[in-house]
This record gives sequence, structure tokens and C-alpha cells, in this order.
Amino acid sequence: MSRFNNNISLAQVFYSSLKLYKNQVDNKARRALKDIRSAKIINKNNFEYNRSTKSWEQVGRSSKLVIEVRSDPKSYNAIDTIRIHKYPIVFEFQDIFKGAETPFKWREGSQKKPVFKVPGKDSQDIADINIRAQIQMQFFFDMEFVAKINGLLWGVCRANRPPSVRNPKKLIYFGKHAYWAVKNIVIPLLSSDKLKQGVVKNKFRPD
Repeated sequence: MSRFNNNISLAQVFYSSLKLYKNQVDNKARRALKDIRSAKIINKNNFEYNRSTKSWEQVGRSSKLVIEVRSDPKSYNAIDTIRIHKYPIVFEFQDIFKGAETPFKWREGSQKKPVFKVPGKDSQDIADINIRAQIQMQFFFDMEFVAKINGLLWGVCRANRPPSVRNPKKLIYFGKHAYWAVKNIVIPLLSSDKLKQGVVKNKFRPD
């Protein structure tokens, strides 16, 4: 049985996100320009480099990329004391040869359980704890449950209810870290010319 029980593609969510940023959702593209400092591929599964054809190929029923995105928040008043935030953004693709039209799953941040209260710790301490654990709280509150019910969530769902306050319409969109990763790494990689040539920055070439 397929791990992908939806036909929602990466391209659909990306372009839907851009439309929502204009009038229905906080503009993550604008925030990304202010906050994101760098992004790089830190892990890949079921991608194999064919030296005969000089191209990347998928080996297995799906393939996965993990991209670490580093941000220095300037677009909002952060309460934490950590200057550089680092989050893993996970993408699993059904078929990379479909390019950005492939069905996919994603996650922003680690799978660890968020911390909300610790004796003797204030809100700043709690924020620091979650950031050090690479838990992306915006994704947790706004999108994690929504991604799950739409068959788009990679990994464990820590949210136990729909986002009735922060995303009451259950809209599907990328947060600023995922948006940056998709725009600058994933879509260029999955575009046919880049994929056929095996060309992408951030240490994706074979040794």
C-alpha cells in the first residue's frame, strides 16, 4: 500500500502558499527574506547517482531530503535568547521524476514533543528549550494537525487538535523555513533539467 494517500503535489502547496500569503495568511515569503540566513541538504535517502547517465535517480518507493534551515529572526519580536535558529525541514517524495508535481509529505522542525511548562522556568526559558530541540512551534500550532488530516505530514503528529484559533480554516501552506527550502533548493532540484544533470548546490554531488 502506498505511503501517499493524497494527490496533492509539492507545486500545488507552494503556489497555494504564495496566493495565501497575499491576503489570508501572514506573509511567510516576506518574513523569509528578512530572517533566513542559509539552508543546506543534510541528508538524502533513495537518491542514487548514475554515473553513466550523469543523473540522479530514485531507488525505492519514495525518496527523502532533509534540509537544515538557519534563521536569525528579525521580522518579529522574539522572546528567546538564541540568535540563530536551526530547523530540519523534511520532504518525502513519491516520485522525483514527476518533478514538483510529485505527491509528497513534509515536516518543519523535529519530531520531539513541545514543552509548554516546566517548574521554575518562564516563557523565555521554555522558548529556548523548544528551539534547542529544533521544534518549530509555528508549524506545530498552525499546520501539523492540518497536514496530518490531509495526508501530508511526515512523521509523528504531536498536535492533538485542529488549530481553531491560529488556522481555523485549516488552510494548507508552507511556513517560512519550508518556503525558503522549497523555493531555493527543492524546486530547482526537481526541475527536469537540474535533475537530469544532477546539479544542485549544498553538497548534493557524489563524492
